[in-house]
Amino acid sequence: MRHLSGTVFTGGNSAELLVNGKSTFTAIFDAIERARDYVLVEFFIINNDQLGQELKRRLINCCRSGVRVYLLYDSIGSYSLPLGYRQDLIANGVRIRAFGSPGRFKNRFQLNFRNHRKIVVMDGKIAYVGGHNVGDEYLGEHQKFGAWRDTHVKIEGPAVQFIQFCFVEDWYWATKGIPELNWEPCGAENGRQDALVIASGPADRLETCGLMFVQAINQARKRIWIASPYFVPDLQILSALKLAALRCVDVRILLPDVCLRRFYNTSRIESNSFTARR
Repeated sequence: MRHLSGTVFTGGNSAELLVNGKSTFTAIFDAIERARDYVLVEFFIINNDQLGQELKRRLINCCRSGVRVYLLYDSIGSYSLPLGYRQDLIANGVRIRAFGSPGRFKNRFQLNFRNHRKIVVMDGKIAYVGGHNVGDEYLGEHQKFGAWRDTHVKIEGPAVQFIQFCFVEDWYWATKGIPELNWEPCGAENGRQDALVIASGPADRLETCGLMFVQAINQARKRIWIASPYFVPDLQILSALKLAALRCVDVRILLPDVCLRRFYNTSRIESNSFTARR
């Protein structure tokens, strides 16, 4: 995994699961208020709704208190973000950039070169990563989408430095500049967890994410629990999951109802391939 990711395992970390939008953004907003030097924010989707307005208000307050704020959003994922939203942030000192503006691409096929990361870092000491974007639907408060299940993780400890580095790489791609940040590793209080940050992308020399999952599935001895809004496994992943089930690993896959029906209709995989029990 170290060779694959180009990073190293670090000790002295703590990790806290945030299992829905309310707990995720309550924690993120609280941490933003406690930042003393800088805040790094990166999302694929930022909507101009109640949650988006709350994020804007918090970031503006940070700038007014002397905290530097860097905001990176995806130009396609956040295509509906109005100009006025961005102008308000810029006028109050937020450094804001779009990842993947159409003018940066050489041809139309590169439009799929998107940035789906969701990263928030405070002072190089606390980081949040996971599946939540900034929108009311992630709080389960959208009439069309209804209930919403997603997961975020709060990280403290040396692993934060590697998450911060991911942000800096993306910021440099969008701006050709590198912000001045804290690179002094800080251990978490009562941190006892080892952590390895693996940030995959289309420019990787190898298929980082796919190889990571194959290796992890093949190494599993007790359980493999997968929750994903997108499940389009290739032959390697499917074979690894089947073999895990055959060696009596507890394999469970949790998908949205629509995704689940499409998966079984197209793949024609017998459901009992993934329901092995001890």
